[in-house]
Amino acid sequence: MDWNWYLFGFHGRINRAKYWLATAVCVGWMIFSLWMVVLAAGLLGAAGLLPDKPYSIDIGVEKIFALLDPATYHSPSRSDLVGIAGSLISVPLVLWIYLATSIKRLHDRDRSGWWMVPFMLLPGLVGHFSGRLGDHDGYGLIALAAGLLYLWGAIEMYLLKGSPRTNGFGPSPLPKTQSRPRAEHTSWRGRSGWNQDNEIEFVPTKGSPSQLPHVNRKA
Repeated sequence: MDWNWYLFGFHGRINRAKYWLATAVCVGWMIFSLWMVVLAAGLLGAAGLLPDKPYSIDIGVEKIFALLDPATYHSPSRSDLVGIAGSLISVPLVLWIYLATSIKRLHDRDRSGWWMVPFMLLPGLVGHFSGRLGDHDGYGLIALAAGLLYLWGAIEMYLLKGSPRTNGFGPSPLPKTQSRPRAEHTSWRGRSGWNQDNEIEFVPTKGSPSQLPHVNRKA
């Protein structure tokens, strides 16, 4: 498998199994990044470069929108820099892989990559800025719509089958199955046709019983 195209390319199609595998790759990279950040924070704390107070590290996918929010970088403390550094290490690669594989999976569903806007971008923005929208009835409807869009996108990409044949984005990623070859005599019959007279022979029966041996009384 071409891993460069699979994880970073935006053209073609991938099936559900490869999309699940890409999700596992993203989770594995986030766990590795978290371990690296914790190790670095421990070394900096031992050197007295970080305060002893607890700090939080969050490298989830929702941090994508936090990195794009100017408020994230507004007078951060040294403890906040740990979480920002972790996000800067893990999020760009995860975001690229997520977008590349999600778009190819949408192609498998015969959908344009622009469907990532309602499936991922809008729900993410609503979730990140929920605290700034205030508590009112309108926000409840917006949050409900965003949740339904996110659920729809997850079902589309993780659960539903792709187009069984070639669509506008390329051939099916599933291998073609070959039917079992027929026997030679079967294929010969298929070419020559079935002649009923050659297959079945009817033997006519006699109307009277056969002659039985008997004794000649005149002998």
